[in-house]
Amino acid sequence: MSEPAFAKWMIWSVLLSLSPFVLELLGLLTTSHPGTGLRLSTPIDRGQLLLVCAGLGATGVGDLIGTSTDELSAKRYAGGASVLIVLLAAGYYATASSPSVQNREVVVSVSVVLYLLTLLVSFACVTLAEEVE
Repeated sequence: MSEPAFAKWMIWSVLLSLSPFVLELLGLLTTSHPGTGLRLSTPIDRGQLLLVCAGLGATGVGDLIGTSTDELSAKRYAGGASVLIVLLAAGYYATASSPSVQNREVVVSVSVVLYLLTLLVSFACVTLAEEVE
């Protein structure tokens, strides 16, 4: 992957997708009373990060569509893994966002793991989608 393509993916896909969480965390830090036990996981404890996973995963698959058939097997694996992560993230979000969820730490843990997997697979998709000159 070329450096400009990596920078474009990192800035416009990864970092920009995290900006709502950073802003929410800053807002919570600003408005909370000292000693209230604010957790850094609060902005993602209702599964919001799973929506980012779905978006990043779909972007990876979208980048692969219409590319050449070079490295077709690797593209199929990366695209398939990305679709699987999108389905897992969307499906788990339906449960994680429910007000009846009692263990928010599990939601945070699953969300972070799926997010890291999404980054890996999305990076693979973007890398494979880049046409070699």
